[in-house]
Amino acid sequence: KVGSCEVESWNSSAGNGDRISVFSPACVINFGAPVELGTNLVNARSDGDGISTISLTAKTVPIPIGPSGFGLALSGAVVYDPFQHAANGAIFTVPVTFDLSEKLRLNINVGAQYNADPAVLFATGGVGVSWNFADQWSTISEVFAIVGPGTTNPRFQSGIRYSPTKNVDWDVIYGRNLTG
Repeated sequence: KVGSCEVESWNSSAGNGDRISVFSPACVINFGAPVELGTNLVNARSDGDGISTISLTAKTVPIPIGPSGFGLALSGAVVYDPFQHAANGAIFTVPVTFDLSEKLRLNINVGAQYNADPAVLFATGGVGVSWNFADQWSTISEVFAIVGPGTTNPRFQSGIRYSPTKNVDWDVIYGRNLTG
C-alpha cells in the first residue's frame, strides 16, 4: 500500500567463514502507480575477500495476484561501491507468482545482472515454492542461478518460516549461496 514501509534484514554464514549480511529498508510511494523505493546495504565476505555495497532499489506490481492466482512484478536496482566511489552494477528482475491453492505458491524469477568491473552481463533465474502447512508455519524451497562467465550453478536452499504476526517472518534456511 502507498505510504507503507518495511525493513528486511538477514544474514547468511558458512562453515568456511563466508558470510553475507543485508539490511533493506523500503517505503511505497505513488508515482501514478505504487512503487516501492528502498536500499540494500550489503556486507559480505567470500574466499577471504570483503565487500560492501549500497543498492538503490525500485519494485512495482503491474499485475497483482488476483482471482486467477497469477501475478507479475518488476524489480530493479543500481549498485554502488562506497569504497570505489562508483556505481558498479545494475539488476533487473521479473518475478511471476502463481497461487496454486490457498496454501501453495509457486514463484518464478527471470532477469539480468550487469557488473561494471569487469564488465559482464549475467542472466539470472530461479524457481521457488512455499507451502503453508499449518497456521503461522510454512516451508520454503528454491533453486536459483546466475549464468555467465565464471559461474557455477545452480544453487538450492530450503527451510521453514514462522510468522508469529502478519508483519513478522522468521526464516531458518539451509542451502548454498551463489558465491559458494
